[in-house]
Amino acid sequence: GSDYKADYVSGLRNLRAEHGIETVVTGDMDLVGTMKRNWMEECGEEAGTGVWLPLWQSDRLKNLEQILTEGISVVYSCVKTPHFDQSWIGRPLDRAALAEMQAKVEGGLHLGGEK
Repeated sequence: GSDYKADYVSGLRNLRAEHGIETVVTGDMDLVGTMKRNWMEECGEEAGTGVWLPLWQSDRLKNLEQILTEGISVVYSCVKTPHFDQSWIGRPLDRAALAEMQAKVEGGLHLGGEK
């Protein structure tokens, strides 16, 4: 079977060798589950590439509010139960959607989509 991490590290090494990529940028926001360290940083270290995590441990609500303020268009193309049903697919992120999402946080919704 394939070793996902080894394949990922190999891919990062190939990007560095073939395209001169020195640093990769990811949207990782936080540790997941029982992780003690960011997985992408581990892979980058093994591959000899830097990893930049501009969203790392940032305020998710502020991020979403900034998206709305900046006028960035976001449309849900995939959602996960139990917090969302199929009616969210194709729905834009707007103030009403954000208010509904905030109401779901107490039920376990992670505003950044990490969990």
